[in-house]
Parts: sequence; C-alpha cells; structure tokens
Amino acid sequence: MATLAATLAVSGVGLLGVVTTSTPAAAATCSAAGTTGLTAAMVVSTAGATVSNTSVTATGCDVGIFVEANNVTISSVTVSGANDHGIFAEDVKSLTIENSTVQNNGVSPDSAIPENKAIELVGVSDSIVSGNTVISNTADGGIGIADNGPAVDPGAPNPGPLLTPSTNDVVTGNTSSGNYRGCGIVVAAYDAGSGGVSLVTVSGNTVAGTAGKFTANGPVIGGIVVAADTPGTTVSGVTVSGNKITDSFIAGIIVHSNAPNDNVSGVKIDNNTISGNDWGSVDGPPQPAGIVVAATQIPAPVTPVLTGTELSGNVISNEFYGIWLAGDTNTNLGANTITTFAGGSSVFHVPMPGSGYWMAAKDGGVFTFGSSGFYGSMGGKTLNAPVVGMAATPSGKGYWLVAKDGGVFSFGDATFYGSMGGKTLNAPVVGGASVGVTMAA
Repeated sequence: MATLAATLAVSGVGLLGVVTTSTPAAAATCSAAGTTGLTAAMVVSTAGATVSNTSVTATGCDVGIFVEANNVTISSVTVSGANDHGIFAEDVKSLTIENSTVQNNGVSPDSAIPENKAIELVGVSDSIVSGNTVISNTADGGIGIADNGPAVDPGAPNPGPLLTPSTNDVVTGNTSSGNYRGCGIVVAAYDAGSGGVSLVTVSGNTVAGTAGKFTANGPVIGGIVVAADTPGTTVSGVTVSGNKITDSFIAGIIVHSNAPNDNVSGVKIDNNTISGNDWGSVDGPPQPAGIVVAATQIPAPVTPVLTGTELSGNVISNEFYGIWLAGDTNTNLGANTITTFAGGSSVFHVPMPGSGYWMAAKDGGVFTFGSSGFYGSMGGKTLNAPVVGMAATPSGKGYWLVAKDGGVFSFGDATFYGSMGGKTLNAPVVGGASVGVTMAA
C-alpha cells in the first residue's frame, strides 16, 4: 500500500479525499481495477480526491493508479513497475494528471490491451494531462486518449460497460521519450456509436524517439497519432499544435482514417517542429515523412473519410517527404517551412488507384497517362536488349524498367538493387515486378 493515509483517502474513508505524503511507498497490494479485468496498486474511487506527492511502486499489479471517480487530481506523483499502465482512467470526467513522472511501467504487458499506454484515458472528458514526464515505459508507448464501449475497451482486456466518448480533453506540456512498442501520444477511436473522440487538444509536448536503435523491446516509436481505428468510428475537431517531435520510428504526426466507414474530420495541425522522423518508413511512405494524412484505400460504399485537415505553420526538416497526403479530401495547406532530403518533396499527393498508368516501349521510352508522373526513361539511349517490363514503386513516384537480357533501370524514387545484365541467361527475361505494389499510380 502507498501509505495508510493514502489507502483511507482513496477508498473514501476520512482525510477529505486527499492523499499527501512525501514518503516513498512500498509496493502495493493489488486490488481489482473496476470491471476492466486488471488489478491496480491504487484505486481512486472517491469523487474529488487528490493524490499528490507520493510514489506508487506497482510491482506485480497491472496498473499503478486506476481512476474510476470524477473530479480527481493526481499531482506530483511517481508511478513505476506496473505490468501495463502507470495511470489508467475509465469513464470519468474532470480528471487532472499533472507534474508527475510515469516511468518503467509495462514490465509484463497484456497483449489483449489495444492501447497499453503508460498514461491511458478511455471514455474520459473535460480532463487535462499536463506537465508530466513519461519515460522508459515498455508496454505500448506514452500517452493515450480513446473512447470506450462494450465492443472494446482500448485500455483493458474486458470491454467497457457503456458507450462513452472522450471529448474536450487537453494533453499539454508533457515529455514522452524512451517509450517502446507504441507511439508517443495517441488520440484514437475504437467503438462505433460511442461518439468517438472529439475536441481534444495536443499542444506543447516534446515527443522523442531514438533513431536507429532496436532493443529486446523493439524501437522507441515516438510520434503523435490521431486515428479512427475500427470500423464505423469517428474522430473530429482534434488540434495538434506547438509540439516538438523528433527521431520517431514513424512519421512525426499521423492522421489516419483506417477502417470501413471511419470518419476523421476537422483535424488542425499547426506550429509543430518536426525533424528526423519516420526512420523506420513503415506506415505508408516509402521514405521518411514528417506528416502523414491518409485514409485507407477501401472501395465504396464503405470508403473511410478523412476530410477538412488544416496544416499550417509547421517547421519540418530532415525528411524525404515533408507532408504526405493520401485519400484525403478538402485539406487546407497553409504556409509551412519544409526542408527535404535531395530528391524529396515538400508535399506529395498520392494519386488515387487507377487514376493513371505508364506504358513502356521496347526502346525504353516511357509514356504517362492520367495522374502518373514522368521520372525519366531510356528512350534515345543505346540498349543491349529491348525493354520487356515495367514496375512502379509503392509511392507511385518512380519505376523500374526491365530489359530482355536482365538489365534493370531505375527512375524517380526507385532504388537499384542489382540486375542480371551482362550475365549469361538460359532464357530471356520476359517481365518484372516490384514487391507489394500495383502498376497503377
């Protein structure tokens, strides 16, 4: 238990719902965290309670502090050692988590928890997460805001009791770094019909990955993500402003409408500083990107919607693509300061599938149609053998030509990996293909 005083206050017995102690606590006895299927070292079930100036060592428990009451304040605490979340709140209002350190949690994570963040709020409204240091957690990243419902509780193995949105929340002035397996800050919807996630502000945070580093826990993911994740979910009116995001495994900021009938609208991304992110190049773009705004390509009538995104005042550097757009509508691009690697693009719009194509001639000439771009050809050059095939890169911003003798020619963002040119073949080459892409732009 944290202390006898802490236990009395949190259970609603005496001390006016206030927990204040400067003495570090021993590892707590684990109690049931509501109906989540998890256990917690401390359960806050008294409305208006304050937990402050204490340490919670949650060794053996799934959660450090579990909040199930309204108007709770958690201030200047240190939480460590939990199997999953350091701090977890479900279906409450007016929660404040401030000036605390949440570190070294996620020591034995439950794979059934979709958003196993160090600080996780599901179905939580009118709340603020401010000035916290969230570091070295290994379950699934840093800070999460999500809705809740009987289909799925994003923060727990058991589904939530009611459809509950998250709305009017603020995540500001926090540091998220050194957190493995998951993103630095995530705002995500999981339950259709819950009302989703709306009017959330993510501002003034510092989110850092660790470029090029892999450990037994995987890479430090980093990044800020706004997403509708499961079918029929909604995210609206989210603002991502004034954050510093560096060295993330994924793009610095990702806005994603993932599944059938998802709807993400009115996301505002402004005045962020983004540098050296997407070194893993694993979520869409084939080269590092600062900001990704993308809807999954699913045919009508269940095509995900991603509309009304605003991007302005962002400073983006050390990326191949500054802003990568795919499947979005009514995006408003203001003035952004973008510096890219050689050959990169400040803003790249992925053409819709089937909206263009290329033709390759026997002499190496390339002809473009529709939205497909021209990135060079072998036309007018001497070939040892005629061209017999062509393949596009995943971005649609490059292609390879393949000759009958096995020679390969790369253009745009296509990378040359080798060829059979100049080698003896038992039979001529008749075509070429790239990995995981189609011929259409």
